[in-house]
Amino acid sequence: MDKLSKIEIWEKHIANYRNSKLTAKKWCSKNKISYSNLKYWITRTNKISNISKQNEETQEWISIDTDKEDSPIESPPIKINVGSFCINIPDDFNVKTLAKIIKTFGDENV
Repeated sequence: MDKLSKIEIWEKHIANYRNSKLTAKKWCSKNKISYSNLKYWITRTNKISNISKQNEETQEWISIDTDKEDSPIESPPIKINVGSFCINIPDDFNVKTLAKIIKTFGDENV
């Protein structure tokens, strides 16, 4: 038996107990259920119910604007110093061009 069905079964037992108007001990005796098990499951289902209620009360959805034109995120360019030269690489650089530049500097032994 999985946890969910066990909880559902005990929720039904607890509802039957509460609707019976009997004391817990009398209801348990009549239904051949351990009094300590009934108390345990009442406590456990109350905790689960309280956690669910808290989650419902604290859950709030917010809107996030993802339009890049309204809030651009720019990082500073990458700077590479090679000898007396400084190469500034912007965010939208072309990788092939950068590779050619680095190869040229390597070939020149600057």
